[in-house]
Amino acid sequence: MTKITKVVIVVKKLLWILALAATIAAAQAGELQFIDKWTAGELPAYGQQCWPLVAVKPAGLTAEPQYPPGTVRYASFNFRDDANEPVLVVAALVTPPDGQAMLYVDSNADGVLKAGERAALATPERRPLGFGKPQKAVWVAPLYKPRKRMVAFTMTSFELMLGCAVRGYAQATLPLAEKQVRAVFVDVNANMLLEQFRDAVYADVNGDGQFDGATECFPLVERVAIGPAAFSFAKWQPLEAAEWQSAAVGSARVKFVIGSLPVEPESVLATIGSLTGGTFQITALNKEMELPAGTYTAESLIIQVPGCKANTMTYTFSRSGLGTVMKVGGEETTFDLLGDMSAPASFDGEPRPGVRLSIEINPRTSTGMILNSESEGSQISQRSFSYGGATLPTTVTLIGPEGAELARVDSVSPACCGTFARCELTVPADAKPGEYTIKVVYNLSLLGQNPTGETKFNIEE
Repeated sequence: MTKITKVVIVVKKLLWILALAATIAAAQAGELQFIDKWTAGELPAYGQQCWPLVAVKPAGLTAEPQYPPGTVRYASFNFRDDANEPVLVVAALVTPPDGQAMLYVDSNADGVLKAGERAALATPERRPLGFGKPQKAVWVAPLYKPRKRMVAFTMTSFELMLGCAVRGYAQATLPLAEKQVRAVFVDVNANMLLEQFRDAVYADVNGDGQFDGATECFPLVERVAIGPAAFSFAKWQPLEAAEWQSAAVGSARVKFVIGSLPVEPESVLATIGSLTGGTFQITALNKEMELPAGTYTAESLIIQVPGCKANTMTYTFSRSGLGTVMKVGGEETTFDLLGDMSAPASFDGEPRPGVRLSIEINPRTSTGMILNSESEGSQISQRSFSYGGATLPTTVTLIGPEGAELARVDSVSPACCGTFARCELTVPADAKPGEYTIKVVYNLSLLGQNPTGETKFNIEE
């Protein structure tokens, strides 16, 4: 058996604050056992990557064998070593005019494909359970870097991408109250590391010997709450050398704020979600509430604040991607629902002299929410309005290579279909070659924010 260098994982002691007194639970620790199989019982316990098949040879591929006649396409797969550094593995798919396609895999990740690195077609018993369409070919090959693993490959339905599955998972017996529960740790994104927010833990909580995906699958986060216990994990660790630490689940008293608000809001309705399941509503700022310890994200926010001419301004936000997470039960007890906002911008059109560009603006919070609507009056509207009509108070400027302002728009129009606001900006007909910057400043003074954003483009000679 290959000796694997142990990775020492330093985990913080978990502080659990109860309603009446603070207590520190006695922690237990354990190791994960690596299992070199595709399945854990009936559970497909492997992860997958999928990358486009392209005709252009990857830059990292320095040598190739003499392929049989046919079309050659490449896919590059990203794995991670023990230091979390990227390891690129290139696969070359050769499709002959007639007959079965062949796959070559750079098994030792040295950038040199050899004739002996041709992958084998998988027999029915060697195909990973649930991997690819039954009518599609599956190839299997060993990898030696970043670790020795067996991998499988198959083409997607339209044969535009190549999927890769990596064999192996980790398991452990976790203490839950009065019983021991079997748990399986799956490298969902198949990069050979267990990572927070990317991979998963299956725990047989009900003890039926099966892993029920709907109720017994938990996202792998820094602290995973499973029933009456929580388990702590480092940010990343190899499957073959991973550890866990446990402590009793507790609760903590926390409060939520919007630090930028210049005045008290008229009303607030926010929803936060636990990464291990469950949502909670917040109806007042700067007021303590008790929550189960765990990791939370801001899911939505509706806030009403005093506006101009005695009117009420209503702003609505919803989650889009992952922003700052809130770790309840740690040292921090106050969380900002908005944080510092930004106004990312993008454009459609080919930037060249005299061309009109369509600018799209999507204000977002540092907590991972986007601004959906801004409405005047107490009723929440699907459209967005400023104080004087169907425009939004935003300044968009075009800055030239020498830093001079070349064009400016002082208001933008509400948009739809995933874009908050849009405007048009014309590149001057006499624009010189160089780098240009589109800068956005969005006026959210009623929330105490002036989020900014920018995007760049080049005009060539």
